[in-house]
Amino acid sequence: VNSRRTGSTTDVVYLVLWPKERKGESFLLRKSGSHPATGSVFQAPATLTSLSASDLKNGIFGSDLAYDDLVDNFYAWGEQKLVGTETVDKVECQILESKGGSGSYRKVLSWIDLKRMVPLRVDKYGESGKLVRSIYTTRVSKDDTDRTVPSSFKVVRAGDESPTEIEGSNSKHGVTFADSDFTPEALRTLK
Repeated sequence: VNSRRTGSTTDVVYLVLWPKERKGESFLLRKSGSHPATGSVFQAPATLTSLSASDLKNGIFGSDLAYDDLVDNFYAWGEQKLVGTETVDKVECQILESKGGSGSYRKVLSWIDLKRMVPLRVDKYGESGKLVRSIYTTRVSKDDTDRTVPSSFKVVRAGDESPTEIEGSNSKHGVTFADSDFTPEALRTLK
């Protein structure tokens, strides 16, 4: 995973390294300001496809985590308010309600552990007001800058009893990328 984030733009590239039969599959996502996200998917050896707005609601590599989940910064949405407190995994959390998004979600509730400043649970609601997916933090670690961050997750789509488990390993900040690293054409040459 390579990503870069500025105040208004997020670029993300994911590349499959394993299993061998899927090695080389990749995708690129970009979200700029309040505009909807855009993206491309590459399937080896040579198929490059643009993602439509409806594709962004789909799970990455067949998982429960949607493309939109990777680029939508709901903490920067226009409306933020505290709506209560609740205990998650024996940790007292403040519940933050975020509204005003322009992607797949219209409202997000986040259960924030105020001591570590990490979300322990995130519920995302669609245009109809119904719950679409929940993301639970299953492990919290320190990153390479000594900040506390969620490092492993369980993602559950509403109505689905089979969650996706995502394990993080490490991160590195301060890496420099060229603009050309975040283009659909670059997906063809990733190793």
